Amino acid sequence: MLIERAKPEDHDAVAALTQVAYRGYVSLLGREPTPMAQNHKARIAQGEVFLAISADALCGVIVLENHGSETLIYSIVVAPEMQGQGVGQRLLRFAEARARAKGHVRMRLCTSDKMHRNVRIYLAFGYREVGREDLDLESSPTIVWFIKDL
Repeated sequence: MLIERAKPEDHDAVAALTQVAYRGYVSLLGREPTPMAQNHKARIAQGEVFLAISADALCGVIVLENHGSETLIYSIVVAPEMQGQGVGQRLLRFAEARARAKGHVRMRLCTSDKMHRNVRIYLAFGYREVGREDLDLESSPTIVWFIKDL
């Protein structure tokens, strides 16, 4: 599996995979998860989007933001047919290696408290919960914040 920076011509594939991967959460959360509405073109232009590719197929996408000495994982998605095959773990390891190479000392991410599988994955991967935040939106879930020291 190859992980590479997204190029402008990858926009449609990134947007489509993001929509497919998050679609199942709409009914759970009562609204679209925020990454479904992100400006993929701008993020690709800023160099924040990375693709996991295997056999010329897009398997996953991770969006990373630099914040001082931290890297924020804004979004991570895996193609439904590739879930359970280690793509997400590879993307997480990639993000951590990239953060270390930039001299960052911490990873940060968040997810909904209703996304139980994601919470378990992050905890198993060494992230620890550091706070919860209730959004001021009707029928909005509680956001769970995680960090991992590098």
